[in-house]
Amino acid sequence: MQVWQTAVALLYQMVVDRLGGALEEAGGRLESHLYEKPLSEEEYADLCGGKPIGQRWAFRLVLHLPGSSPLQRLCWVGFRTETLSSKDGNRGAPSLFWSKPNPARFPQWNPLDGEDEPVWRELSILPEQGDRWLLRDRDGATLESSTSEAADAISRALVRSLTG
Repeated sequence: MQVWQTAVALLYQMVVDRLGGALEEAGGRLESHLYEKPLSEEEYADLCGGKPIGQRWAFRLVLHLPGSSPLQRLCWVGFRTETLSSKDGNRGAPSLFWSKPNPARFPQWNPLDGEDEPVWRELSILPEQGDRWLLRDRDGATLESSTSEAADAISRALVRSLTG
């Protein structure tokens, strides 16, 4: 579980560093928050076993650019889909997913679907490595990536979503 928590924190920090720099260059700013311990050990074990739990938040991002509405995204923790589980020999690990604010305000967040998603629909670490991620894109294709590569792609996609 500690490898998971560390991997999520590292991904968050890399995304924040990249977004912060890109937004500052364009006169914008980034608000971000890492939820320090999004899972209990029991919840982690349940997710590794493919059992759902109440949604847990990993981190939140709000991107601001002059002349644009803020872009808000929540990265939350759930159980791996069968697609990613099968790519990793059905070894268990939680996955990260994305949501955006619900205009109706309840529930507070709606899962992203399609064009609103920042490149990867689902991200999950390879637990024995910690710095490698399994990724599933909008079309269901999967690949393996380093933390740095995943952070680069997420940051670029979020900036594109903000700038249109």
